[in-house]
Amino acid sequence: MGRRSPRAIDWVYTKGKNPVAATVVLKGDVEKGKNVENNKSLDPEALILIDGIAIFKDDKMLGSIPLKETRDYLWTQKLKHTSLSIPCGEGEEEEQLYFDVRVSRSNTKISVSYKNNSPKLMVKITGETKIQGSECTNDLTKIDVFMEYEKKINELVKKDITTMIQNIQEEFSVDIFGFGEALYRQDPQKFKKQESKWDEVFSKAEVEVEVDLHLLRSGIKNKSFMTDLENLKE
Repeated sequence: MGRRSPRAIDWVYTKGKNPVAATVVLKGDVEKGKNVENNKSLDPEALILIDGIAIFKDDKMLGSIPLKETRDYLWTQKLKHTSLSIPCGEGEEEEQLYFDVRVSRSNTKISVSYKNNSPKLMVKITGETKIQGSECTNDLTKIDVFMEYEKKINELVKKDITTMIQNIQEEFSVDIFGFGEALYRQDPQKFKKQESKWDEVFSKAEVEVEVDLHLLRSGIKNKSFMTDLENLKE
């Protein structure tokens, strides 16, 4: 008889939160991947890769979300560190230049508020970021450039996480985030009144995401190399 991990059991029976699990794909030659020597190779013939997360209701799999949205989901689950690539401007994606930041000391709090008996799902994310590299032509030594970069970081994270939650509401109508669990901690009686239909309540609730990621000036202190290229053209 197979064994189930304690955490998997907790997820199945947690009030106000449906379970998820990692999805994996095998890349390469399946038969060669069965060989123990494959795992010892520096250039293996087959690799097992994390591909996203599967979404469940009780013990039934409803579907999955891709790797990009998985990172956004994990952010709602107290992700501490990650890296981001932020567009420099508003151009077409294939023409875009980017700056890269490392996120650290991230903290996430989720809660549920009510106004006129209508629920609002609230996510608050705080943390610190440092620039790791930049293709942008902006002068990184100027404070207004840093302020603009910080604004871009917060706007992108807010947009991505809001969109991801709304997609889950529309496509799957199940609470995989633990908003119901948060409501149970806040107000057990209110949650118990809605427990049997919580997924329906979740799927129709308003979403509000607040992001406050501070950009530290201790990262790159010089102008972008793209700035030097622009100066040479002039």
